[in-house]
Amino acid sequence: MSLKNAGFTVYPVNPKYDEIDGDRCFNDLSALVAFLSGKPDFVITITPPKVTEKIVQQCITLDITRIWMQPGSESASALSLCKKNNIEVVHDVCIIVDALNKI
Repeated sequence: MSLKNAGFTVYPVNPKYDEIDGDRCFNDLSALVAFLSGKPDFVITITPPKVTEKIVQQCITLDITRIWMQPGSESASALSLCKKNNIEVVHDVCIIVDALNKI
């Protein structure tokens, strides 16, 4: 099962691609927020920890307050940034295996 198959609207963000899985891909969270004219409900990180830290910084700047860090994408620094900035964070849990597959 995927997020799209579960009925979620997804917006991929990756500066290396124009499209992922048939969906427009945004260069960064700022571009997505501009497109939506608002912020997403939450951000899921499937990135190396150092990239996740940069994503958390973007979330702080954009007032995005919920992040799901897929296993392996988290770091102590990213988690600390979330805590210091009142960002709800889920980590060490796979959104597909541990959440969607239980629906």
